[in-house]
Amino acid sequence: LYTWSIANKTQFPKDSQIVALLLFIHSRGKGLLKLIRTGEGKTLIVGIAAAFFALCGQAVDVVSSNRDLAIEGEQNVVHFLNY
Repeated sequence: LYTWSIANKTQFPKDSQIVALLLFIHSRGKGLLKLIRTGEGKTLIVGIAAAFFALCGQAVDVVSSNRDLAIEGEQNVVHFLNY
């Protein structure tokens, strides 16, 4: 994460996002995200978790009920996923 954030001149994830990411990975994604409020970084957490699970050889699907938010979310994490 640190290398990616430096290479892309972006902000490193906040401590709360890293903790949420670790809890999300540990819980295998079972309901944790509904506890994270709007604007607190669910897109980044899901993007990093999706990359982690994919690197572990698991199939990953990210689903959203809102098409516009799904497109925006993809645009926000595509550079990380391509790194």
